[in-house]
Amino acid sequence: DSAIAQARELATRLHELTAAIAAQPIDDDQLATLRRQEQALQAARIRLESAATGLAWRLEPGRSILIDGSPVTGEAGSHRLVAPTTVSVPGIGELVIEPGGGGDVARLAGQRDAEEAAQGALLRSLGLDTVAAAEQRLRQRKAAQQEAGIARARLDLLAPRGLEALLAERAALAGELADLRARLAAFACASPGAGDPASQAPALPVAEARRRLEAAAARLQAAQDAAETARREADAARLAAGHAGDELRALEATLRDELRQQRQRRSLEELAAARQRLADLAAQVRAAEASIEAARPLLLQQDAERFARSARQAHEAHEQRRLEVVAMESQLEAAGAAGLEELLAEAQGELRRLGRRHRELDRRARALDLLVRSLQAKRQALTSRLQAPLRARLDHYLQLLLPGASLRVDEALKPVALETPPGQGGFDELSFGTREQLSMVSRLAYADLLREAGRPTLIIVDDGLVHSDQARLAQMKRILYDAASRHQILLFSCHPDRWEDLGVPAREIAPLSATRLEPDLFAQRRSGT
Repeated sequence: DSAIAQARELATRLHELTAAIAAQPIDDDQLATLRRQEQALQAARIRLESAATGLAWRLEPGRSILIDGSPVTGEAGSHRLVAPTTVSVPGIGELVIEPGGGGDVARLAGQRDAEEAAQGALLRSLGLDTVAAAEQRLRQRKAAQQEAGIARARLDLLAPRGLEALLAERAALAGELADLRARLAAFACASPGAGDPASQAPALPVAEARRRLEAAAARLQAAQDAAETARREADAARLAAGHAGDELRALEATLRDELRQQRQRRSLEELAAARQRLADLAAQVRAAEASIEAARPLLLQQDAERFARSARQAHEAHEQRRLEVVAMESQLEAAGAAGLEELLAEAQGELRRLGRRHRELDRRARALDLLVRSLQAKRQALTSRLQAPLRARLDHYLQLLLPGASLRVDEALKPVALETPPGQGGFDELSFGTREQLSMVSRLAYADLLREAGRPTLIIVDDGLVHSDQARLAQMKRILYDAASRHQILLFSCHPDRWEDLGVPAREIAPLSATRLEPDLFAQRRSGT
C-alpha cells in the first residue's frame, strides 16, 4: 500500500513536470542564438551611435523647441540623429537637419533594425520578451528535467513493471492473506476439545501458540520489509552509479573534444593579442602625456582666454543683431513695407553662421581650458617631486633647531613660510637671530642636495651667528658638526671663545695672511674644519 501511494504521487508529479517542460520550449542552441543576436544588436547600436549626427541644445528658462513634432524643454540636452529631423523654433521657423556620412548612417540603421527584427521574431516564437527571460526559462526547464529524471528513477524503483502490475501484486497478496487467515481460523476450530464444554479450560496453549505464530509472522514481515528496503536502496545505488558513470563519460568526451581544445587555444591567442593591444595603448598614452608636457601652458591659457572673449563678443554681436532685427521687423510692420521674408531669411542665415562659430569657439575654449588644468596638475606634481628632497634635508636640520617646526618652499625652491606648533609664532614673528639660523640651515640643506648630485661643496661662514643666544648657538654647533661630516666648512669669527667646543682646532688668520696660502689648506675635504 505504501509503495502504491508513493508511486501514484510520483506519477502525478512526473505528469506535472512533463507538462511544465512541454510548456517551456527552449534549448541551449536557441539561447546561444539569442545571445549572439544580442551581441550583434549591441554592436550595431554602438556603430550607429558613433556614426550618427549629434544635436545639442541649450535653452533659456521657459523656452522650448519641437523636434519632429515632440516638444523639448529644459536648459540643455542632446540627441543623436539617424534620419532627417525637423527642428521647429516657435516664432522663427523650422530647421531640417540631415545626418552626415552619406549612406553609412542609413546602412547602419538598417542593420540595427534587421538585428532587432531577427531577435524579436525569435523571442516572439518562444513567447518571451528579453534574453534574460530566456535564460531564466532555460534554467527552469533544466531544473524541471532534472527533477523529472529523479522522479522517473524513483518510480522505476517502486514499480519496475508499472503501477498496474503493482496493483495486481497487492491484490494477490491480499488474497493470500485472506486465505491464511481462513486457514488459521479453521485450525483453531479443529483443535482438540474445541466442542467439549468441559475441556474449554485447557485452551490456553492454543492461544499461546497463536500469539507466538503472530509474533513470528510479525518478525518475518519485518525481515521481508528490511530486505525489500535493502533491495530498493541497492537498486537506487546502482541507478545512481549508472547515472554518475554516464556523466563521467560525457565529461571525458567533452574534455577530449577537439572543438573545445580549439576554442581554448583561440581564447589564449585572443588573450595574448589583448595584452599586446593593452601594451600598445599604454605606449600611446605615454606618448600623449609627453606631448602634453611639451606644450606651453601659458600660451594655451592665453589662447583659451582669447577664444572665450571672441565667443562672448560673437554672442554679444549676435544678441545685438537679434535685437536690431526685432526692431527692424517692428518698424517694417508698422510701415507696412514688403520684403520681410527675405530679411528674415538673411538674418536666420547669419544667426546659424554665428551660432556655428559660437559653438566652435566654445568647444575650443573648453578644450584649451581642460588642457591648461591638466598641465597645471602635472606641473604641481612635478614641483612636489622636486621639492621633496629639499624638504627632507630642511626637516633634518630644522628638527635639531626648532623641534616640531617645518619650512615650506616655493616653486623656485626658496623658503617662504615657517610652520611651527601652536604658541611658537610664525615666520614674521621670529627674531633676527632665528632668521639668521634658518638662513644657515637652508644653506646646509642646499649643500646636501649638491653633494647628492655629485657636485663639490665648500661652505664659508663669516660670523653668521652673532645674534644667537647660548641655547640656540649650542644647537647650531650640533648642526654644523653634523654637516661637517659631509662637507668642508670654513668658519671665520672674531670671537674664537664662542667656538672652542666645536671639536676642531682654531687657526689665526693674521699669521696665515703674512704668507702665501697653500692650496692644500683648502683641499681638506670632510675634515670638520
